[in-house]
Amino acid sequence: KYPAIRKMVKSALKADLMADTTNYSSAIQNRFRARGGDFWIAIDMESSEVVGCIGVRQRKTKECEDEDDKGGPSSPFSVVEYEVQRLAVDDKHRGKGIGKRLLNAVYEYSLRQGILEKKKEKGVSVKLLAVTPEALVNANNLYNAFGFIKEESFEGGLTMNVYCKTTMM
Repeated sequence: KYPAIRKMVKSALKADLMADTTNYSSAIQNRFRARGGDFWIAIDMESSEVVGCIGVRQRKTKECEDEDDKGGPSSPFSVVEYEVQRLAVDDKHRGKGIGKRLLNAVYEYSLRQGILEKKKEKGVSVKLLAVTPEALVNANNLYNAFGFIKEESFEGGLTMNVYCKTTMM
């Protein structure tokens, strides 16, 4: 139904997946890690076929002040933003919970990074963003089911939806 998206995903993974993985460092994973994130693939254990992928990258960290409700001193906290990227699940394997497990890997990763930030003795809010075409109904449903809130939509050739899930730590 969306051949351009399928072609993009397949071409992005082709070189990585054809390599000998015993001593191979993934070019895609390295690119995400260089941007403060990571990249995962889901593999069907019976066929060894790649059935899905997802990436996350850090967008920014900003320092904020949280005002006390009773007029007391404010307390500093950080907002650490991450963006979900390249979420894809093969058509033949949809409906098996693969997308949810991939999204959960990104969510747990972002929370671990938030815990590291919190060790600096201040509060931390982890904000996870996802931008997806409105036409990809399954992806939009997955974000909603995972507790993301649709913040906005914008036009860019396609109608794109922006989802956000924020966790205060």
